[in-house]
Amino acid sequence: MINFKSSITFALLLLLIGSTVSAQHPLKIRKLEDFISQGIRVSTPFSVFVIAWDTVKNEKPVGVFESDGFSGVIVSEQGHILTAAHAINVNQVYQVRFVDGRRYTALPLGRIGRDENKAVYDMGVIKIIEREKFACAPMANGSEMVLNQPVLSISYPSSFLLSTPNVRYGRISNTRTAEGFIQSSAKMEPGDSGGGLFDLKGQLIGIHSRIKEHESQNFDIPVDSFRRYWTALNKPIDYQQLPVPDTLRLLEPNPKMQPFPSIHSVLKIRSKLDKSVATILSNDGDQVRKIMGTWVRFRNKNYLISKSSMVAVSPRILLNGKIYECKVISRERTTDLILLKPNLKIGSGIRLKVQQASHANDESYIGKIIISVLPNKFKKTGIISNFAGKLPPQNSIGYLDVSARYQDGKIVITDVPLNKAISSKLMRDDHILNVEGRRITKPEDFINAFLTNYAGDLVKLDIIRKGMPFTVETYLEGQPMLNHASYAFSGGRSERSDGFDNVLVGDATIESSECGSPVFDRTGRFCGVNIARHSRTSVLILPAACIWKFLAHSFQKT
Repeated sequence: MINFKSSITFALLLLLIGSTVSAQHPLKIRKLEDFISQGIRVSTPFSVFVIAWDTVKNEKPVGVFESDGFSGVIVSEQGHILTAAHAINVNQVYQVRFVDGRRYTALPLGRIGRDENKAVYDMGVIKIIEREKFACAPMANGSEMVLNQPVLSISYPSSFLLSTPNVRYGRISNTRTAEGFIQSSAKMEPGDSGGGLFDLKGQLIGIHSRIKEHESQNFDIPVDSFRRYWTALNKPIDYQQLPVPDTLRLLEPNPKMQPFPSIHSVLKIRSKLDKSVATILSNDGDQVRKIMGTWVRFRNKNYLISKSSMVAVSPRILLNGKIYECKVISRERTTDLILLKPNLKIGSGIRLKVQQASHANDESYIGKIIISVLPNKFKKTGIISNFAGKLPPQNSIGYLDVSARYQDGKIVITDVPLNKAISSKLMRDDHILNVEGRRITKPEDFINAFLTNYAGDLVKLDIIRKGMPFTVETYLEGQPMLNHASYAFSGGRSERSDGFDNVLVGDATIESSECGSPVFDRTGRFCGVNIARHSRTSVLILPAACIWKFLAHSFQKT
């Protein structure tokens, strides 16, 4: 049995209001969820993480980081692993890590990247050198693929660096593009290259290759292409032109899987749960921030829970076209939660009580269908992709969005971006004297001043402007994103996108401004709150148990 962090205790907080979901096809959605879970259980053991390795020093080579790893799928008892050609180097040795913790050494075999006409094939094979008999992924016939077929992406995105792969759910939108790829809505990002696209029976359909900017544009190499060039790919050659293909032998046909409607089309949350979300506005300089909030009922009063780093000055609620002021009751830095008391009465919030449920078999929750409720009865669906547990800060280390130079023992601002909150706080030629009371006299002082701050933290800057002393306060941003298709998704990454002690990972396309919204399972049970858009493929969910603890701690302090 695969161990997905089984040491985690996942406490579910049950709804006292409307604990069921009315659905047009409740049996079909339950069966779909069962098939998703079954497909994950079957295919995960064959999904491996691969990284360059120095076998002499028994460590990663100099200049290689964990984020440089990629994914693969083991397909033979002898240890053949399919991956993407662009991920491998023909002169490199690799370490292969299985989800159960086993580690092996692998060498590259054949690589077919582009042919003489620059057509992209992106096929690569590496092989484990240790002599063992390996369990391997069953392959599907390409001819059995159909449009809208449910599929699973199982691979190791570099934005997480976890010992277990992330799972994403999607559907096939093109069984064969003009370039010969499969296109699906099962999202990918860097690190996923070489990972597997599986059907719900756990059969390998394709190998992750590339993406385009839209989240629905994910392209896989059909597994039939590897089978067609299997003889050539078993030779350690970096092909510069397309080799002679094998005669493709059809695999044994499999029973057709019953068609399923989309998750979204069969789910209809009860109207009371539709009212569990609100829109929160606040001021950051000349800018207005917008974020969602979740209504909760605690001690017979209604409150709003939201994402603290996205709630600045003068918070207020936008409800039915009207604005209502809010009072900040509590903020918590570790969870990035804020508790607000609105100046209005609503019918009811999510009533919570704790029901501790220790799950010794936590992997069973991977693949469960989740529904995020948004304003105007809008919903977004997805599945639980992983248990991230503790996710240390990386992209969320505070960032002051200005350019500066070191001049005559001073840090002087050289450029301030237009149309941002910071543009109303700092000006060109401002001399930064102190950050949070710490004197800034050299470049490293300025760099180190923000390393202990998260995006969304309010910092005080003492400056000299045209010879006059000033003190300004500004909110820090998250680290800037690279110019790459994987960062071009709608809404972008949340400024505070990591640095959490206990989070779930979901694959719904929640935009950064939609965080703070509630998450339910298919039965209507409250699972938690969307706390951050982490990457192209993933949203982080703060579990319901964390929400309860935050509420309890907030009122212990008052």
